[in-house]
Amino acid sequence: MQQADLTIVQSEAEGASLKVDQVRDLQRALSLAPYESAYRVALLLRFEEATEGAQNALLKTLEEPNPKVLLLVTADDPDNLLPTIVSRCELLRLRPMKLDQLEKILVETKSLERDKARLTAHVAGGRVGYAFRLAENEELWAERISWVNDFFTLVSSSQRARLAYSESKARGRERAEARLDLRDGLTCWLSLWRDVLLVVTGSETPLTNLDREEEIRRLAQAVTEQRVADLVRRLEHSFTRIAVANLQLMLDNLLLEWPKVH
Repeated sequence: MQQADLTIVQSEAEGASLKVDQVRDLQRALSLAPYESAYRVALLLRFEEATEGAQNALLKTLEEPNPKVLLLVTADDPDNLLPTIVSRCELLRLRPMKLDQLEKILVETKSLERDKARLTAHVAGGRVGYAFRLAENEELWAERISWVNDFFTLVSSSQRARLAYSESKARGRERAEARLDLRDGLTCWLSLWRDVLLVVTGSETPLTNLDREEEIRRLAQAVTEQRVADLVRRLEHSFTRIAVANLQLMLDNLLLEWPKVH
């Protein structure tokens, strides 16, 4: 049961848009006195998904804060919010848990075998919530494996095959569905290219995709540090554009830049 003085605002689904009407509904709720606590608390999740109108609507609340209201705004990166929003907030960076600590928790609380717990902790990147979802949801694991398999197939595929793959992921589908699906895929592919970059640079930072380490190291032998760094930057930039971009064109451009490695 949700606490009476807590209001959670988020887009309907991850990767969808948080709309101005949701912010206005929140403002009406925050105008009321606390019911059973000292404060009313609003938690705005994934606010980088808010439309520009929704972000601007929140400004009035941030500029004239009610002393009985606490606003918690979460985002993947401050750069994905309007500067006027960031300048009116106190920035708190949430750090991931150490991998060995998360591995121990997964063994103790989710009854995972040690190897599975270690892999889960690495794939989750120390994010406790995501690690728990992976531990509890086999379908989520299957989706991750599918994207990883697609990655290694694509790096050895022709340009024609890559374009056909891009079309299958974007054309003839509801945009919201395709965007959510592609967001998951880009997240997975970004982790793989970052792993390749770690190997190329000789970093001692642990890999994310431990179960595909052999393939990652083989791929690292065929690319330069500069090439992989550029690919990582392009993928990171795609996340800032996925809400408004032509999805097929964006995916076409990404895949055509990937090296072909046999």
